[in-house]
Amino acid sequence: MRKDVTALLALALILVGSVWLWTWSTDRGPIDQEGSRTTPVTPRHTGTEQTSSTKPQGKENSTQGPTTSAPRTGLESAPSAPGQLTLMALWACAVPQPHATCLGTAWEQVENQQGAPLQVLTDRPTQAPGLACQTIRGPFLVPITPGFAATPQSLAPGSTSLVPKPNAADPLRVQVIPAKGTALAACDLEMRCLSDTDQAGQRVGFVMRRTVNANQPLELPAFQGIAQIIARSGDLAGSWAGSVRLTHNKEIEIHLGPSFHLAGYINQVPQEEDLSSYRVSVRPKGSLPNAAIAECHVDKNGFWDLKEIHAAAGAELLVAVSGGIMLPQTKQIMAPPGGTLMTVNFNWKAGLPGSVIVTDTQGSLLGGVEVQGFWYDNEESAYTMVSARTSSQGLAKFAALAVGEISFALREPGWSGTQYDYIHPKQNREPYVLKVSPSTILQGTVRRKGLPVPNFQLAFNDERGHVAWKWFRDRTDGSYLINDAPSGPVSVIVYSLDWEETGNTHDLNIPPGTTKTLDLELESNTLARGQVVSASTGQPIEGAWLTSKEPLGTTLIDVEREYTISDAEGRFEGLALAPSSSWVYVAAHGYQPTTLAAGGDKLDPDLGRIVLNAAGTLTLRLEPPPGNEIWTLVERGRPQFSPDGVLVLQDRGAGSQRLTFEPPWGAFVEFYVTPRGSPPWEVVLQRPVGRKIIFVLEAEDGGPYVPGSAQGLRLSWSESAGEAATLLTTYLNQETGEATIEGIPQTWISAAVILNSRDACHLELDARAAGDLRLKVRLKPDSGHVRFIDSNSRPMSNLAAYFQMTPGVRARFEATSRSGIVNLAGASGKVRYLLSGKTQETVFTGTIQVTKGNTETLTETIDSSHNMGIHFTERGKPASYLTAMITPVGWAGSYQVKITSDHGGNTPAHACSPGEYRVTPIDGAYWHEPLTFHSSASGPAVLEVRQVGDLGVHALFGEDPLVGITISLHNQERGTDVSTWVTAGRVDPFEVTDQDGRTLIRGIPSGLYTVQAQLPSGLASVQVQVIGGSETWVSLGSE
Repeated sequence: MRKDVTALLALALILVGSVWLWTWSTDRGPIDQEGSRTTPVTPRHTGTEQTSSTKPQGKENSTQGPTTSAPRTGLESAPSAPGQLTLMALWACAVPQPHATCLGTAWEQVENQQGAPLQVLTDRPTQAPGLACQTIRGPFLVPITPGFAATPQSLAPGSTSLVPKPNAADPLRVQVIPAKGTALAACDLEMRCLSDTDQAGQRVGFVMRRTVNANQPLELPAFQGIAQIIARSGDLAGSWAGSVRLTHNKEIEIHLGPSFHLAGYINQVPQEEDLSSYRVSVRPKGSLPNAAIAECHVDKNGFWDLKEIHAAAGAELLVAVSGGIMLPQTKQIMAPPGGTLMTVNFNWKAGLPGSVIVTDTQGSLLGGVEVQGFWYDNEESAYTMVSARTSSQGLAKFAALAVGEISFALREPGWSGTQYDYIHPKQNREPYVLKVSPSTILQGTVRRKGLPVPNFQLAFNDERGHVAWKWFRDRTDGSYLINDAPSGPVSVIVYSLDWEETGNTHDLNIPPGTTKTLDLELESNTLARGQVVSASTGQPIEGAWLTSKEPLGTTLIDVEREYTISDAEGRFEGLALAPSSSWVYVAAHGYQPTTLAAGGDKLDPDLGRIVLNAAGTLTLRLEPPPGNEIWTLVERGRPQFSPDGVLVLQDRGAGSQRLTFEPPWGAFVEFYVTPRGSPPWEVVLQRPVGRKIIFVLEAEDGGPYVPGSAQGLRLSWSESAGEAATLLTTYLNQETGEATIEGIPQTWISAAVILNSRDACHLELDARAAGDLRLKVRLKPDSGHVRFIDSNSRPMSNLAAYFQMTPGVRARFEATSRSGIVNLAGASGKVRYLLSGKTQETVFTGTIQVTKGNTETLTETIDSSHNMGIHFTERGKPASYLTAMITPVGWAGSYQVKITSDHGGNTPAHACSPGEYRVTPIDGAYWHEPLTFHSSASGPAVLEVRQVGDLGVHALFGEDPLVGITISLHNQERGTDVSTWVTAGRVDPFEVTDQDGRTLIRGIPSGLYTVQAQLPSGLASVQVQVIGGSETWVSLGSE
């Protein structure tokens, strides 16, 4: 008996693998499915096959003994007749603990006899070393009925029958395409599926086998979940893996061909590292991590070998490695032709050890609970997850964590909580503290025209701006129940999974541990049309993909909808937009993606022409060069400057952008660059080189201050015209409370001490003296609070508040409470403030006088009678879909918001304080000239903009080119010599003609120009009209 069980465990491991189970996610973590919270589970494994027609079988006292036949992976027979149910093979997996080897997967199945419903019991855990051994509660049925979706369902205790749910769906069509030059007689098809969660919050899997006849599509039952389909015919094979939805994937193509060979090494592995737990897997790009089409172990020498990979030549695949204390790595490859050997090597890199203490809101330690840490994998554009259980002292230890932003979350029923942090490679900031609270329950119904909606998804945005999702399917009454909803202020929106429809956004405030009922209604969306064109040529862009994003709180969120693709003329139609407010995301290969505002109460379904700017190469030069110092760009891939100070970035666009670097001494340095004209671009960055400032913090009583794990110091300074050129951030030493920052110029410094992720103290420092500085900083008590109200005495709640004590210095940030109150944190004297709304589209500014040491709450009334709506025009026509940055005058470098005009050239008329505002177009198709306007209470400001074009000049003497001729250019409409634009850095130098007698002046505003040059025959002059979005050439001399 024991040998049979061992053999079956080993076989089950090969057939199935392991599955990661999720239930709750934020916008910084993996996406979850519907239902209540679940944890990794393992069903029992008895090594027996059982049948039943009246009651569940497989209990420990069952009269049936073990059999010697191997477990089956699927039913060979076709689906039963309508009205009958057929259970396909049922399986479920355990999730290995970090760095442990999955020794086996428990599963079992029963066969159909005489059309009776089939049942599987999985009511006991399987004990295996290294596994999270918890229980799947059963039994489950997977009804396969023609015309209905294959949806796993839970049986009530003691029940032996089940009626299929009325969720009619079209079948999934699979077309097997033979290799070129071969004929397909018959093909064996195997489909392995992991379902979405059922109403009990569980997931199950099943395996189905069919035979495909020559050139005839196979219809499989509709299914929702993760699927892997493998087709085999003789020596040829093909595969497909990914997420299946009732509204997507109606047809799947599998290309047959000979397999290719994939192998490689893990280089630079430490000698003491044990590779026995390391695994390499291959999966299609875009699929989830558990949708591998092949995987293997790594041997003791670091070598791995996958001899049969079935994928169409040219298919995009992801090769991933994980195990031990090595950080998971993923590389993207293009599948080679069959019969080819491809090698993929990885370089071993250790993660950083870390630990988390879990407490409740009262400070009590929670032992024996599961903590998950997850971070964004820049190479894969996906999320990586690790997990650990807390000890009796509430401490969870992780062997390997990534450097950068990371999230820790508790995965236990009855509790909820997520901590977002940053892991710094040079700071010892352990342990991290995860404070959790009792779970909040959100329930209600979703309806459409008074009728319940069965399939929908909910999105949440909490007060920290983090987004989470929940999916619900097959809800015949349209109900939903979420046992771990976010507490506090939260925004909620609902989307249909069957129709292109969206509900309105609801703002809630849910106390922890309470139950909230919210009924939602869907509304019909608008189907938009338009055309995508190139900004430089005006030609249509074929293959651009468009999708809508919806505003939720402070974030634009993606909706699970199919992309709309532009045709050969750049045209598209059928793009679903929400009835209230939508944004459109547009992207195409070789072009810079853009997001456009396309919503409102009077949404025009015709989006008109959408202009994309060509993407190009941006070369950064750091001066003086860093040499052996490592300067890393904090973004995807974390590229670094070379020793000679060069960093080349691909697929960049024109316009203002912020670049954040991590120098070797532990701070963060931000640069603001604005590439103009056409690519390629080159920008010089001045590396901060200067003194060192050592900050020593003291407590209020003058004693030493010992900071916690999430506390640090932020510095900024202004170099010219009030624009914030550089921002540095570092962390305080956890033991001494000191912070050291290098590269400080001799100027005024604005410093903020960050305690518990908020500014506790704000300082203005005179750092103009020479030499290094050592400063003692005593934390000041609060100088009271200020309460912001509107003209009707209502609180201005949930607003971002910026305070500025010194003009030209980057502002400090706070946030108003629901009662409109914000902490002034040590501010005194004349304090300027700026308030902005959730999406930074409402702006209120003013000045308050704060008395030092005052502890009273000041009251400030906000004038919100004006708006900052703009109507952009170009030569009398609307400037459609123009993107610009807007900021109140005097707040440059501290605050700016991105706006986009609609098809009619109008921006939303959001509320603002009376005052002067500056707008700078950042769209590469328009001239980047700052424009100033005054807000109005009556109507939008009308601003004239100009598209940019290129002007080419060809200097000739007869038919011969004139080399080295100096060209001068004068804009007639503005009365401006273009050389002043060159001096200001807005136009690249162009003065001298090249060996062909030509020079090209890029990115100048459209209009009338006078071109002049001193030729051998005398002064030559000609007028030319530059057209926006095109290249115009003019000749000087004769041809």
